[in-house]
Amino acid sequence: MDKERVEVNETSLGEPEQLRGEVLGNNRGGLRWKLPSNPETQLFLDYLKGRILLDPSQLKEFKAKVNPSKHMLIGKEDGKSIQIGFSKNFPFEPYEEVICRPKHDPSLDYQWLEIYSIQEGIEKMVAARRFFPNDTRFYEWKGTEIQAFIDWVMGNIPFDKVKQFTATIDGKMKSKSFHKTSNLDVVIELHLIGSSIVSQGDTVLVVPNKDDLYEWLEVFKVQDGVESNSLPHVISYRINREGSYKLDRYWLGTGKQRIIDYLNGTVTADKLKPFKVKIGAKNQIYLFVYKDQSRSIALMRSEKFSENEEVTINPIVEDGKLLLKVFKNALLDPVEIFVFEDRKAWFPRLNQTYKPPHYWTEETTEQEGLAFFEEEGELTQKRLAARGRNDLLGAIAKYPGRIRGLRRSLGLDNKPDIKPHGYWKDNNTAVISPDEANEDLDRLLEG
Repeated sequence: MDKERVEVNETSLGEPEQLRGEVLGNNRGGLRWKLPSNPETQLFLDYLKGRILLDPSQLKEFKAKVNPSKHMLIGKEDGKSIQIGFSKNFPFEPYEEVICRPKHDPSLDYQWLEIYSIQEGIEKMVAARRFFPNDTRFYEWKGTEIQAFIDWVMGNIPFDKVKQFTATIDGKMKSKSFHKTSNLDVVIELHLIGSSIVSQGDTVLVVPNKDDLYEWLEVFKVQDGVESNSLPHVISYRINREGSYKLDRYWLGTGKQRIIDYLNGTVTADKLKPFKVKIGAKNQIYLFVYKDQSRSIALMRSEKFSENEEVTINPIVEDGKLLLKVFKNALLDPVEIFVFEDRKAWFPRLNQTYKPPHYWTEETTEQEGLAFFEEEGELTQKRLAARGRNDLLGAIAKYPGRIRGLRRSLGLDNKPDIKPHGYWKDNNTAVISPDEANEDLDRLLEG
């Protein structure tokens, strides 16, 4: 005989005959399922087995006992126990009676069972398990907020269903695991071993975020007496639904990520947006090194920057070129503009022109050096470094005589030649006459 599904309403909840439906046949001389001693438990079992149709909010509190092996037996179906197992550390006495309260969140359609122990006359929740209709198994339950976070990361619910929440860093190596399958094909876990801000046992605030292109989360350390908008930032993660590890630590922020994705051809120029950065040491903006040193946008230097100063970078494409305009005040003109000229090149520094292979010869080094001198008014290593011209500095390092030799070739240096090591030995001093030595001295004093 097929199972009969019975629709349950409030008037039928107290009548076991209506909850059972028809007897489901005999099994070795007995009924296939046994009616528990109270209608509330039977109602819960019938819901798990799919024998009845009802709103989960109609499920009622019931009681169950925990045996010495720490298993809470709810009932039996087809000779199999429907039960919840607990670890040996759970504070249950043998045959202790516990209270089971079915819960339901209609906004997310979550259903779970809260289990309470009576300790010194006071109810204390000691466990919770998730359950589903038509399924007699029970699943791990970590609370509505964390479950919504897991489901959002997995792509099962939209962003507007997830909220920020707090979590305790309780794992080894300063980690917090939210969800992990046995074969590690799905891992949702915070790894904070490299952070000097948090320690094991600290509480963090996890804040999901979303814009028109990306989904990510920010993690902050919770501190007593500090408002949430002032908490110290710990780390950011990008949501990665393609790989096994769903939280990608290589998240650079939405502003920087748009530049990278534009250069990769996955984002159009109209998606670039301004973002703020702080000036680092040596008056430089450290943008990022993205996963691979050979694919990086590293530094932008300028004497117009000051360490720890906050500036706004506005990326914009003009005449087919990517420009990074740096503003100190949104109402003023940019203080610097860095140009990325070759979109096909893999992330060179934005303030230097990309040069093709074998570009640098003695002739091109002289041409570039002269152009730099005419623009800047001097040709020195300090000024080249300040302008981020590491390409020209590298070429000058291979030029005969290096920076001094290039300056002399361009007629910019009247200082005497630097004599090679070992020149001033007895066998060499005879080739310099007193007049020549005086001329060298005069040129040195004039320089």
